[in-house]
Amino acid sequence: MSERRNADTSITIIRKFNVPVEKVYAAWTDPQQLMQWFGPGEVTCKQAEIDFQVGGQYRVHMVTENGEHIVLGEYKGNHPEPKASIHLGLDAR
Repeated sequence: MSERRNADTSITIIRKFNVPVEKVYAAWTDPQQLMQWFGPGEVTCKQAEIDFQVGGQYRVHMVTENGEHIVLGEYKGNHPEPKASIHLGLDAR
């Protein structure tokens, strides 16, 4: 059986955090904080790159005991605090 993927398919995930909204916003707009966001516990975040503008990309390089993982995304909207709209993708390695 083959798997079909449709680029037009999307999933909306809403998550609430018990922290000030400014901290969550900063975690997606500051590379150093993004590395901590994607590097909890057994995950080591080697690098984070951010181009925080509409259409700008972000890339996060992580290492776990299972290997290296790259998370890619695009900022769909660059709203003033406290809202940012992003697209999240994974580099299949």
